[in-house]
Amino acid sequence: MKKLLVLLILINVSVSVWAQKAFMIKVHLSNSKGFPLLLKYKAGAQEILDTLAIDVNGHAVFEGRVKEPTVAYISVLDSTLNFRAAPLYKRIITPPPVEFTLSTAPINISGRADSIVLAEVSGGLNGEWNNLRKIFSRFELELLQVQKVTAQAYRETKATSLLLEPGNVAIKNYATGDSLKKRYIEEYPRNFLSLYFLDAIKQKYNAEELEEVFARLSGAYKKSSIGASLKERIRINSEVKIGKYATGFSKTDINSKTVSLKDFKGKYVLLDFWGSWCGPCIKSFPNLITQYEKYHVKGFEIIGIAREMNTDMVKATKLWKESVEKNKLPWLQVLNYDGPNPVDLVKQFAVSAFPTQILIDKEGKIIEIFIGENPKLNEKLAKIFGETNLIN
Repeated sequence: MKKLLVLLILINVSVSVWAQKAFMIKVHLSNSKGFPLLLKYKAGAQEILDTLAIDVNGHAVFEGRVKEPTVAYISVLDSTLNFRAAPLYKRIITPPPVEFTLSTAPINISGRADSIVLAEVSGGLNGEWNNLRKIFSRFELELLQVQKVTAQAYRETKATSLLLEPGNVAIKNYATGDSLKKRYIEEYPRNFLSLYFLDAIKQKYNAEELEEVFARLSGAYKKSSIGASLKERIRINSEVKIGKYATGFSKTDINSKTVSLKDFKGKYVLLDFWGSWCGPCIKSFPNLITQYEKYHVKGFEIIGIAREMNTDMVKATKLWKESVEKNKLPWLQVLNYDGPNPVDLVKQFAVSAFPTQILIDKEGKIIEIFIGENPKLNEKLAKIFGETNLIN
């Protein structure tokens, strides 16, 4: 029996080792100045980071193992290229990395260290990118330049109107990029890159569209980690629909009290998914406050569900609480990641864009889903509470 167990263990170890295959990335950068490189990619749900010194001739070779294709990034850790954003944002901006498809085929990357985002990439599945990498790289550089100019201009003038420009450029470029990705998916559904793009812009499709587009992708890639994630999203989408009962949950609120969705049966509840980092979310608060003050006494509740990007729980909690206080939000507030094993409401309600607001009726059914700033929320509430002539 012991021999059999040892044999089974050895077989399992062998399978797990041989499931992964070696990769090699050869990098050649001019003007490198000796600064190290950072490689970042995902292996399933795990993020892998690897730093490597570059030699005097600007060469470096990354080696490792992957079990499936994934998208990776290489950046140059040159702090002299960084700059501080406009003071209100309190963050350091770094030049964008080069983005490419990592697989077990040899990959070659060549370019300049001070603009690695424009580097040429060849080998493996990278031919799938066509000219999209160059287009997306130009978007990244345009945003970087606007951020730099805005930061300098703000320091000189203190004109807060300047701070809107980087966001405007980002919105414009993201919209164009999303359209290009959609077109690519339609034209090349069998490519790995279509799977990656679909995962990146899944929130741009409704539940039926996402399922239809996913069905046309390569069967082999649908079995990958990204494919599994999309399948789970499609499953959740089937549950988070208008007319379906909202899945119940309990969370600890900002005042350390338990908040359970079931306790609000008999009232209309708006789940407001937001974050302190989200400009459109902050912009939506004055209107939400108006709606809350108008209808709260008539049976309208809001539960704010904050998703903070900071992985440090102490810092995330601080950012969340400061934002609630600064914006004077009077309704219930919970933090999405509020401990080591949180109830992930962002995943539970298939939220991938912020703000997202889900309106639930007195019986616990979802009656509307609003994404982004949406005036239809006001119209819906006015209709529910019989004030159709008093829409703000």
